[in-house]
Amino acid sequence: GSLGMTTVQSAAELLEEACRNQLPAAEVERRLAAVDDAIAPIMAALHTLPERCSEETGPRELDRPALAPRLERLRRLLGEYEAEATDLVEEIEAMTAGTLVQASFAHLARTVSNYRFEEALGELDEIELRLAGADS
Repeated sequence: GSLGMTTVQSAAELLEEACRNQLPAAEVERRLAAVDDAIAPIMAALHTLPERCSEETGPRELDRPALAPRLERLRRLLGEYEAEATDLVEEIEAMTAGTLVQASFAHLARTVSNYRFEEALGELDEIELRLAGADS
């Protein structure tokens, strides 16, 4: 409410109600995912603040040669539902801090940390397509 985030507030209230009423775990998870989805755009925008606040220096250059093998490994770990993907995506998120793709990788990291690996693979596909498009 007071910050104008009514979608987040509504989703959080539904999650709180599910917990309070001890609804089945699947319903709690569904409502938790709705909260995460509602807050994701806000968090992505907040993650861009450091780069927007330092416009005189501009965004950092992405170290693609160092990033490429990590993305390949992340794809494999996600495909195999390996929890190690959470550690690797945090490393990748740190590597991309201050770059133009920072927000995309921050969102990917949240998805992976919630163990939504299939969804994360889709996000990784989109990120890689954007990176490939930037090369052309």
